[in-house]
Amino acid sequence: MSDIAKRAAGIVLIVSGIMLSIFHVHGSVHEYRTVYSTGNRNWQLNSIPVKQDGTVRINTADETELETLPGIGKVYASLLLEERNRNGSFYYPEDLTAVHGIGNATLKKLYPDIDLTME
Repeated sequence: MSDIAKRAAGIVLIVSGIMLSIFHVHGSVHEYRTVYSTGNRNWQLNSIPVKQDGTVRINTADETELETLPGIGKVYASLLLEERNRNGSFYYPEDLTAVHGIGNATLKKLYPDIDLTME
């Protein structure tokens, strides 16, 4: 690896650390160990901070349960389920914005009531 590439990688790691410390997710967290496969390599993320102080477990809730969230009716509950089935679990509250129509304002309303535990 060239010196320029090594320096660039170092800068990226430093900036990433700064950004993570600035945008730290507040609330109670639990750590999970997850193994990912990329091509022929397996790698492990030792911990993913998981928000668990809400009342609705987004990653296991059915449509009726999701409808109890503020601003989430039958349509958005259905869209949340589709997104979860298509792309897997929601790891961070911001992942919910992948659903068309759920933006930052809705996310602020949902935040106190969601639990992102994956089990």
